[in-house]
Amino acid sequence: MIRRIQPPLNYLGYMLADRNVKLEEAFGMIKKAVDLDPANGAYLDSLGWAYFRLGKYDLAEESLTKASQHMAAILRSRTTSAISIRRLAV
Repeated sequence: MIRRIQPPLNYLGYMLADRNVKLEEAFGMIKKAVDLDPANGAYLDSLGWAYFRLGKYDLAEESLTKASQHMAAILRSRTTSAISIRRLAV
């Protein structure tokens, strides 16, 4: 049951953060998803984006770097996530 709530928490949190609304609520949702699955690169990417939107740039960079590392490990033969790399460049 816990595993089922992670994707909706991350998705809704990301959508709010991406729209730059209800940032604290969005952060809480994403953080909960990350706490439940700390090795999920997509959740770490969302967390980095929420940190960025909150103006916590050092934490954003840390999360986005971890996200790219986790995604690269999963993809192995491919390059790291273009989305996380793009956000790190912002």
